[in-house]
Amino acid sequence: MPQDILPPPDSVREWIREGLGQAGGECHRSFILSDIARRTGLPAGPDLEDWMVRAFEAEAREPRGRFEPRFGPGSHRWRLRGTSAEA
Repeated sequence: MPQDILPPPDSVREWIREGLGQAGGECHRSFILSDIARRTGLPAGPDLEDWMVRAFEAEAREPRGRFEPRFGPGSHRWRLRGTSAEA
């Protein structure tokens, strides 16, 4: 998928935040991917998933970032930083 078709990283991060909020602060990344695909009309394939994961990981690395992987780096379960809900 050409890069110019993919949504801007800031939009992706905001959609991730909204999706996590709707899910109670924590969910599997496939839920977020489906939501972003629905919003954009793009296929929920590897290109969009890679773009979404890169946006999530960039935010998670920031000291004041809003996201964190629930079970450490590489986890497919994501949450809003500071969420203490048990899975």
